[in-house]
Amino acid sequence: MQPLGPPPVERLQRRRAHRHDRPDLCRYLVHLDLRGPTGVLDLAELVDHNHPKASRSLARLEELGLVARAEAPHDRRVKTAELTAEGRRVVASINEGRRRLLEKAFAGWTDRDRADLARLTRRFSDGVQALIDARETPPDA
Repeated sequence: MQPLGPPPVERLQRRRAHRHDRPDLCRYLVHLDLRGPTGVLDLAELVDHNHPKASRSLARLEELGLVARAEAPHDRRVKTAELTAEGRRVVASINEGRRRLLEKAFAGWTDRDRADLARLTRRFSDGVQALIDARETPPDA
C-alpha cells in the first residue's frame, strides 16, 4: 500500500524546487505564464483556492518580485496579475525541471511505448470528458 502524502512526482519536484517554489505558489506562476495577465478571481478558480487565499498567495509572489499586479484595463475594480521577468525565469526553471524529470521517467521507453501511452491517455481523457459532458447536459436538451 502506498503511504499517504504527496505523489512521488510532487515530492521529487519539491526536493529540486527553486528557492521560491512552494508547489501552491508555483501553480499561480505556471497559470500566469500560460494565460498572461489574469484576474485574482480567475486565478483562484484555476488553482482551486478561495479568493482570500489567492490574494495572499499573489501578494507573496509580488513580494518575491515574481508577479506584478495592476488594475485591469477593462475594469478598474479588478486586479490582474502578470509575471515579471524574474517570474518568467522561475517558470522556465520549473519547465526545465519537468522536462528533465520526464526524460528520466521515459528513459528506456521505445518510440512505440511513448506513442501507445499518448494514444491510451487521449482515449482515457476523451472517455472522462464524455462522462462529464453527459452529466452536464440537461435531461430535456
